[in-house]
Amino acid sequence: HVLYCADDGDVWCGGDNGFLGREHDGNWETFDNIQTNYADSTIRRIADDGDGNLWLALSSSGLLSYRDGQFTYFDTRNGLPGSSVHCTLRDAEGWLWMTTTHDGLLARHANQFYHITTQQGFPSGVIDQMQADNFGRVWFATEAGFYHIDRDELIQCALGKISDVHPVPFGRDAGLVGYSPVSDFQPTSWKSKDGLLVFTTHKGVISIDPSQC
Repeated sequence: HVLYCADDGDVWCGGDNGFLGREHDGNWETFDNIQTNYADSTIRRIADDGDGNLWLALSSSGLLSYRDGQFTYFDTRNGLPGSSVHCTLRDAEGWLWMTTTHDGLLARHANQFYHITTQQGFPSGVIDQMQADNFGRVWFATEAGFYHIDRDELIQCALGKISDVHPVPFGRDAGLVGYSPVSDFQPTSWKSKDGLLVFTTHKGVISIDPSQC
């Protein structure tokens, strides 16, 4: 399900029944302890947070943090919402964004978690894909359509400096309705070298030029 190249150059793979492995210094390594303890989970997403931690999102809810050879489990006892992380995005400024299946948006920065809920304007429903453009916006792909939110607005809301965010719907006038984004795999979306955003759907690939939006 998941293929991810970490900041340190290791290539990680995750899948069903707690399968987790990596290519490290030319050798393949599997983590049997993860398969044993989380056999009922799928590794849904893998991402660095910029602070030396690698995060693994489990389908059964909760997150695993990997650092210095050790795994640490995080759940509601650590302030996380009860629903599972569905999608992740590490932006150019080092913020790690994580959408959840029912509880809005999580952010990780400087070793802290932040939370933006639907009560603060974040749309309800499952976010399947995210990408950040070169114009300070984060784009979200959902079954209900595409929209973007200013990244600075997301940060200010997460830090409690403003009360809500203002999503901007995109593409309805261009017919971008009913395109179900591919989910439960990684990667499923990209930003090209020239700044185009590419999203995979069950009807094909959608490319958006943010400079024209």
